[in-house]
Amino acid sequence: MALLRIVQEALVNVGKHANASRVDVRLDRREGYLILTVRDDGAGLGPNGNEGTGIGSMRERAELLGGALQFDGVVGTGTNLTVRIPVEG
Repeated sequence: MALLRIVQEALVNVGKHANASRVDVRLDRREGYLILTVRDDGAGLGPNGNEGTGIGSMRERAELLGGALQFDGVVGTGTNLTVRIPVEG
C-alpha cells in the first residue's frame, strides 16, 4: 500500500507543479528490488531540489519499507523519481 501512496503523491506533484505533457510510471523487479520510476517532461526542479512535504512523505514511506527515494531534474527538462524497495524471493 505504501508504494501505491508514493505513486499517487508523485502524480499529484506532477499535476500541481510540473506543467508536464507526459508522465511515465514504471515498476520493475531487478536484483532483489522493486524499482519504481516516475518521469515527467515538465518544468523540472531547481538547483536545491525543492524538497517539500510531498517528497518528504514519499521518502519516509520508502524508508519504512527499507528502501530509498532519489529524485533529480533539470529546469525545463523534467524530473525523474526513483524508489528502490528490497524484496525477497
